[in-house]
Amino acid sequence: KQSLPGSLPEAIRNTLQSHATQQRSCLEQWATRQTLLAQQALERMRELQTRPPKRSDVTECSESSAHKCTSSDRLSFGEEEDEDMEVTRPPWLPPKQSGSFRHRVFLLFEQQSQYGLGQVLAAIVILIIVLSTVSF
Repeated sequence: KQSLPGSLPEAIRNTLQSHATQQRSCLEQWATRQTLLAQQALERMRELQTRPPKRSDVTECSESSAHKCTSSDRLSFGEEEDEDMEVTRPPWLPPKQSGSFRHRVFLLFEQQSQYGLGQVLAAIVILIIVLSTVSF
């Protein structure tokens, strides 16, 4: 068989067509999944919009008013606030179950906000940096 210049042989054309069909199928599946996710998100947003907000204080919070907004003025959507909730302080050191001594020291410096000693060490390090910068 003779092929025209610039035309593709039949085997290559068939391979490209099957590849295009497979790609089209994958894109259709992806589009179907994205449509489903968008519908779920829209339903969730509608649910949140129709749920009545809880408000413990009816005062208006604006910059022009003399009233300062407090935490009781905030709206909460469906989440129960526990008024008797205790303020808990973070532990001073990572627990021994966190791993070896080296790992616990690493956690102390890496996640300072989770440990009391980490917060103190972070403040000391910042203070040293500020003092060395000012004295320079």
